[in-house]
Amino acid sequence: MSTNGNTDNTNNTGNTDPDGENPGTYPTSDYAERRSTILRIHRIRRDILTALTTYDDIRFHKLPNVDSLYATTIGCWEVRALDANLAMRRAKRRLALGRAQINQGLPIDRLACEQALDREFADWTDVLEARRGIVHDTLLAQVRADRPTATQTAKMHRIFRILARRFHPDLHPGDTSAMDTYLLAQHYFRDFDLGGLAALEAATRRSSSPDDAADESYANLSTDELLHECELLESQLQSARERVEQLKESEDYILGRNLHDALWVDEQVTPLRERIEHDKRLEERYEAQWVALLRGEREAGDGEADDE
Repeated sequence: MSTNGNTDNTNNTGNTDPDGENPGTYPTSDYAERRSTILRIHRIRRDILTALTTYDDIRFHKLPNVDSLYATTIGCWEVRALDANLAMRRAKRRLALGRAQINQGLPIDRLACEQALDREFADWTDVLEARRGIVHDTLLAQVRADRPTATQTAKMHRIFRILARRFHPDLHPGDTSAMDTYLLAQHYFRDFDLGGLAALEAATRRSSSPDDAADESYANLSTDELLHECELLESQLQSARERVEQLKESEDYILGRNLHDALWVDEQVTPLRERIEHDKRLEERYEAQWVALLRGEREAGDGEADDE
């Protein structure tokens, strides 16, 4: 029996764990539950952070990239198909106009035919030029964009994750200063500005937590309060994941995912290629008939001159 009257086995050295917990403060079973709950809180916070940064990555990088990816894989073929179809229709209509003039006993007026074609197909031409301009501008923007390397991208995501942990409004509700800093981090992240992100991270780094570990202490919370904190964080995690899923269910995200599927892209492009080849064959046929029509007119004219 102890002479100082202390009969329990608690640790009264005053040492605390990283979360400010003193193992000697609570019964063994309660301390184990508290430690398990605190670890669960940290795990949920990490999952929330993952969901939040995933949302921003999709919003700022994946979705804006869909337009350029579509332009390079499918959009360019759509423009070529529209161009080939317009050329075929003009050739067909030109032939019809020329035949109509001959049937009326008139000489073929090629200038009048072209002017008529320009009027009839003005809307088609406007659509074609608009589509061509969109593809051109999209591709030009992609060429001019200073895209980071894979290593730089990985570093950028790592730094942005650190800044999100420090300043994301969902993790720091009501903190306007944190919100302003996070908006700045989003700006750098959206623009692939690794230098800006690195500078912001260095400027906001706390010397007390060089590894950027969460510094919140749960020592003053009861076990019930810790469990309640878990429930709140679980709800927040569910909300964050739902936002990510909503983005992933959007048409742009689904299109972007499909554009990375070579088989799906081929299924879209193959009919366009076939349509282009078909229209080009028809255009060549109509052009040949047009040339023959002009030749026949000249030969007929030469024959009339000989008769005279």
